[in-house]
Order: sequence, then structure tokens, then C-alpha cells
Amino acid sequence: MADNRLYTQLRRNAESHYSKAAVSYRRSDDLAKDLGSHAGKCSIISDVTARFARPTRLLDLGCGTGRYFHCVRNVRWIVGVDPSAHMLEHARSPVGEQHTKVTLIRSTLHEVTFVPKSFDVVICVGVLSHWCGVDGYVMKRVAEVLRDDGCFFFTAEEPRSDWTFKEKLAVMIRPVLFGNLRRRVEARLMNFEISERQVRALAEPLFRHVTVTKWTSPTGRVDLHCTASGLKAGVSEVAL
Repeated sequence: MADNRLYTQLRRNAESHYSKAAVSYRRSDDLAKDLGSHAGKCSIISDVTARFARPTRLLDLGCGTGRYFHCVRNVRWIVGVDPSAHMLEHARSPVGEQHTKVTLIRSTLHEVTFVPKSFDVVICVGVLSHWCGVDGYVMKRVAEVLRDDGCFFFTAEEPRSDWTFKEKLAVMIRPVLFGNLRRRVEARLMNFEISERQVRALAEPLFRHVTVTKWTSPTGRVDLHCTASGLKAGVSEVAL
């Protein structure tokens, strides 16, 4: 079941942050495309979108400035969703050559609604584990908008060990909290890290093929690059 109050708070947090940071994000896009962190994700997006024999439709959840639009292959239509009007304004002139039709929507992955089976590929890079959690509700919403042979590529962050004492305490007590108190703790932490085992536990009931690879940043952060493809029969009957 969706926690609408938490999602509203997280959206507000993202909007507030990116209203101030959008210019610097767009300015760094041309530099970022040559970095290892970007290149690895871009390579996966290229591979995922090139595997289809037909021209495809792609949904970018949390598209930001359109940093990954230039990575797609064999895509005839990109739909980019982001809660920040400032980021979407920059997405109108994204990094790299882009000749694909693009539609931009100001919303979030928890709130936006599409006709079932509208997309061949869904990507969500740099959002889950950072601005919101990877949970069953998110996975089900993505599965609903994918065609049966569709693919979901997303990134997440592995749990780190350098928590402060207060952060460790908050993480420990979070599972037993409820209602407004839990929402305040989660919104304050702004951390929804997840292990590979947890990712697989969420994705495998919905998708036939789940692949997780790890990338370690120069700062020691471990990113999970997760690809889930091929919907299992009966996904549409799974309740949100």
C-alpha cells in the first residue's frame, strides 16, 4: 500500500533541492558523460534499449536534466518524469545529440499514471535509495506499465558503514515505527539503501530475469545496477 504522506514529503524534498541545484546539474552533464559512473550506466541503457527488434518507448523516472537521453538506442519516444520544473526546463536541451521524440511530465514515480503496458523500457537512475526507497509498491507500478517482454533498469545504493550514532539509532528503530513518526524519521534520514538480496526479493516475484552488478565509486559508495526483464504471468493480479 502506498504511503502518500511520505511520498509527498519526499517529493517536496526533491523539489526544494533541485530548484537550487538544477543549473549546476545541467552544467556538469557534459563533463559527467565522460566519467566512469556515467559511462557504465549509459552502456547498460544502450544495451537494454538495443535488444528489441522493434522501435521502443522508454520511460525515464526521475529524468532530471535528461542526462541519459543520449544513451538510448532504437527508441522512438522518451517520456521523462521529474518533480522539479527547474530540472525539466534543462531537460529540453539535454546533453548529447537527441533526435528521439521526448515528452516531459512534472510528477513522480509514485504519482504519475499511465495506461498499462505503455512502455518497453523503464529506467530510474540515481533516484531509488537516495530520494525514495525501493519497495514493492514501486516495483509493481513499474511492472504494470511495461509490456510483457519489457525491461526495468534502475540503480540503488548498498548500505554503507559510516553512519553517525544518531543515524544508526534511527535506522535500527525505523522498522518498528508507524504513522507520522516513521514518516518524519525516513524523510529526515533521506537514505533508503538496499542490499542485492533485498532487490532480488522484490524483483523476482514480478520478473523472470533479474541481474544485479556492482560498481564502486572513488569515494567507496557501492551502486547496484539492477536489470529486471520479462514479466511473469499473473503480475496484473498482484495487488498494490
